[in-house]
Amino acid sequence: MKSFLLSLILFFLIVGTNNSFAQTAAEYYFPLNVGNNWNYYTPGSPGSQPNGWAPRTVLETIDGTDLIAGQQFYRIKGVEILDQNPWDTITYHVLWVRKDFSGNILVGAFSPNSTNIDSAIIINPPIPLFQNEFLNAGYSREFFFPISNRYHQDSVISTTETVIVPAGTFTNCLKIRERDIDTNGVVTLLEYVFYAHNIGEVMRIREIPVSQVHTNSLIQYSVVTSVEARESDSSKFSLCQNYPNPFNPATTISFTLPSRSFVSLKVSDGLGREVATIVSGEMSAGSYSKQWDASGLPSGVYFYRLQAGSFTETKKLILLR
Repeated sequence: MKSFLLSLILFFLIVGTNNSFAQTAAEYYFPLNVGNNWNYYTPGSPGSQPNGWAPRTVLETIDGTDLIAGQQFYRIKGVEILDQNPWDTITYHVLWVRKDFSGNILVGAFSPNSTNIDSAIIINPPIPLFQNEFLNAGYSREFFFPISNRYHQDSVISTTETVIVPAGTFTNCLKIRERDIDTNGVVTLLEYVFYAHNIGEVMRIREIPVSQVHTNSLIQYSVVTSVEARESDSSKFSLCQNYPNPFNPATTISFTLPSRSFVSLKVSDGLGREVATIVSGEMSAGSYSKQWDASGLPSGVYFYRLQAGSFTETKKLILLR
């Protein structure tokens, strides 16, 4: 009897331990914290002009949160910067997502180019965007998009991929094939997307349409995971390093306020001359991301200074044209 009880206790200890460390889809999707950002680059496709995929940089940023039906959703903004027109940034998608209690990622709204939730397409109830089944090789799903009149397929090809990109080497990545299929059964989009644990998307390969063949590779990222966010001291002011840095012509500056404060966020040049005021006024407690556009200013080293209550911190940023 004692032997049976001991075996039973050991069984529950093992099961409890496995559950404690079980991974969820949210750990492979973009970690949801305001200020997290990812920088990708593609050299384009052969003969990219005039009909192919032109070289460009892609920036994905979690730049804030909004409430949808009383629940907080993180706002992910995607921006493209073409090599031939670096002064012209194009917002090509905005998603509002959240993590449910099981670790699935749900999408609650979408906009092609606006971060204003009032102009977004609301999805009610929210639908699974990146679900726990994606952790299982061989899993596949298909659903119909009435708005675009097409089917979408997700298929998990592998969960053990090694991906080498400029940002580093990532092991045990998810490899997911995404396909769009029209009502005639023709594949209109085919991509392979790779996700790394606690990083998010590290590479995306498009094979269809043929005129848009290209690979997006992660070149730089700044990520705080939900675990790190919980462990951080939220009772303190903080000022993050701007991203991207160096930049041209716009960059994002993130900061956290533990309490309502009068906030001043200003930029000065190397001689101490003030060149821009980004924030000046009362702000409630929370995390914020502000974009600064340095169009019209020359290349060089600049400094941004955050003053809030008795807190003051200065960091360096580099404008490189």
